[in-house]
Amino acid sequence: MRAYFDPSPADFQAMVGALAHDPALAEDADLARARSEAALARPDHLENMRLSLSSGDLNGPPQLFQDLPPLLAELTVPTLIVHGRNDRAVHFENALRLMAMIPSSRLYLINNCGHWAQMEHAEEFNRVVHEFISAH
Repeated sequence: MRAYFDPSPADFQAMVGALAHDPALAEDADLARARSEAALARPDHLENMRLSLSSGDLNGPPQLFQDLPPLLAELTVPTLIVHGRNDRAVHFENALRLMAMIPSSRLYLINNCGHWAQMEHAEEFNRVVHEFISAH
């Protein structure tokens, strides 16, 4: 949580270590620096996360998105949900709830994967996304 209040590379390195299933990612200083720079480039995202974290509701949707669940049922486009089974920030049951709410959705759950499937299992993630987009 510290990284959203002080988006320094050191705090993002600690966050990556907490969220990634792959311990090697926590040692990647370039990744931590890139995450810090990306966060600093989006002060609106930082503020949204701060508001959510300050609300004390770490397991629910951010307060700013309370109206979102009813809208998900109205989606008509095919939707791919990719989630890491070992995500310690957003439990995989949230992905199951999303799949239940979005009528044309598919869930791809990756074992031995934390919060960043696109980084921890990049080849598999890219293949699955490419196949989904190609089919739809």
